[in-house]
Amino acid sequence: MKKIALLIFWVLILVFAPRPAVSVEVVPYYNYQFTQGASISPDGDAGFLLNLSNDIGTIVMPADDHSIIGYYSFQYQGPGLKRQEGREFRERYLNHVFAGRHHWSLGDMTLQSQLSIMTERRRSGTNETWDSGLYNFNRYGGSSAVSLDLYGIYSTISLGYHYLTFPNYTDMLAEIRAGADASSTAGTQNHHSLRMAYRGEVKNNVFWLSFNPLFYTRQRVAVDRAQADGSFYSSTKQRELIMNMGGKRSEKLSDRVTIAPEIDLTLRYSNQNYQHFEEATSTTPVSFHDDFFDYMEPSLTLPVSVRLGSDWTYFASPSFSYRRYMHRNPRDSEGNFVGGEKQNRLLGVHTTGFRKQTGESSATVFFFTYQHQSSNMEFERYASYNYDGFSLGIRFHMEY
Repeated sequence: MKKIALLIFWVLILVFAPRPAVSVEVVPYYNYQFTQGASISPDGDAGFLLNLSNDIGTIVMPADDHSIIGYYSFQYQGPGLKRQEGREFRERYLNHVFAGRHHWSLGDMTLQSQLSIMTERRRSGTNETWDSGLYNFNRYGGSSAVSLDLYGIYSTISLGYHYLTFPNYTDMLAEIRAGADASSTAGTQNHHSLRMAYRGEVKNNVFWLSFNPLFYTRQRVAVDRAQADGSFYSSTKQRELIMNMGGKRSEKLSDRVTIAPEIDLTLRYSNQNYQHFEEATSTTPVSFHDDFFDYMEPSLTLPVSVRLGSDWTYFASPSFSYRRYMHRNPRDSEGNFVGGEKQNRLLGVHTTGFRKQTGESSATVFFFTYQHQSSNMEFERYASYNYDGFSLGIRFHMEY
């Protein structure tokens, strides 16, 4: 897979690169971040924190109005606190991204096109290999965008398509209920993803709006009664729509103090339902829950930075997000659904620290993060919904 991705990466450069009639300008790009520290999980266990990102690319400018970018990104995220609901804190992630991008300037308008490949590998324990992760996925696709001035607003309109495959995904419980037929769940997470987005900039204000429909290739929708094949899935395929909108503003309060408040709203709609089984090996559900995965999630971030001198900056970034499921009932500590209310969670991630400019293109950051999540979901046998966690460490950043 790595050799194929690398080959495609260079092919993209050759395909997009116009034949130069004049001298070609080549500019290298490099971005490196290394984070190391310690974190305390919701269970009170201390562990090492290690994150690494390494981006390398080349910008080729064969003419004044054309630029071609070849790009490779490597990212590793070790065990630690996770923002995603239901994720295990010991999970590790390993990402590779290969991309080729072309920019074409047409006066006051810029056209952008990109093709990319991404692979993500996950490990939930030390005895699991990178290649065997249940939620490993590959993503293939690209996007096109146009940037121009619209009624005094610098605007970017984009359209993208990606296809995601999960080569290892299987639902063992569903296989048991289907008679241990592994083919019944293989590939059910594969889906097509479209994304239509708008981004506008006015002075120091930025706002955005995006629509992201997902079309699953095999996953069928759960229903409230058994079908002809004995399963509780209809012939209708799963579909989802993720909408996101928000805005932020950067405001300089003085020569030393800057704030950049940001608000964001995410809405997710899915036609997928949920059949609840009393026991893992049971073949007869005890309750049916429609539109189980629909939710709304507003969030607010209030970053502030204070310049302490020519090299040092103090920063604080409190962040809050509230997710409320529109149709899902919470569960008590015994796993029983509680009627009369909807499942919700409040997540706060608060980071503070100091940043020292150590060179023209490098900086060192000392940080402390406190993360708190509270929810009316009390069934925590498989994931934590109510917890407090901490992390602290040092981050080195270099870019040129």
